[in-house]
Amino acid sequence: MTDPSEVFYEEDIMFKEIYYLPSMASNIPDKFVDIVCDLSPEDLKNIFNTSERDMVERCGHDYDDGSETIKEEDEEEYLKLPDLANWAKQDIIKEIIMEQVMIGFLAVVNTPVKKYDEDGDEDGIGSTYSWGYFNETRIYGNTIEEITEKSVEWVKSLQEKWKLETREKNNE
Repeated sequence: MTDPSEVFYEEDIMFKEIYYLPSMASNIPDKFVDIVCDLSPEDLKNIFNTSERDMVERCGHDYDDGSETIKEEDEEEYLKLPDLANWAKQDIIKEIIMEQVMIGFLAVVNTPVKKYDEDGDEDGIGSTYSWGYFNETRIYGNTIEEITEKSVEWVKSLQEKWKLETREKNNE
């Protein structure tokens, strides 16, 4: 088995935060609520098998999808997830975690944005970077090893994208 610290070092990955979802059933920190509210619709679906609309409607409100003109007096009836009170969001998240029997972890993962040049590693492109400028994502997995594997895939896809952009820029 590869030393995990070696993987994190070689791939420039950092787990900024890790949450064990079953432990959230008793108390959800505000910071975790913010993380969930910042998830993209795709991530909400992939991780929690839900949508922002579903989460708002669980609180007995109509969802503001922006498709209707809402009268001023009805404005409070139509909400988006960030508009809900924090305790309501906490209750919804607890409910979803328990309904889905979520046994894994949600990690906030960072990797520095790399600037590639034409000389350096084996494919002729070296890189420079600073941890002061980074990309961040949220990754769910049933084990820390699964999150690590998904993190490596995410970082490699970003690096390939950055390398391709550099090649295209250099070919102009």
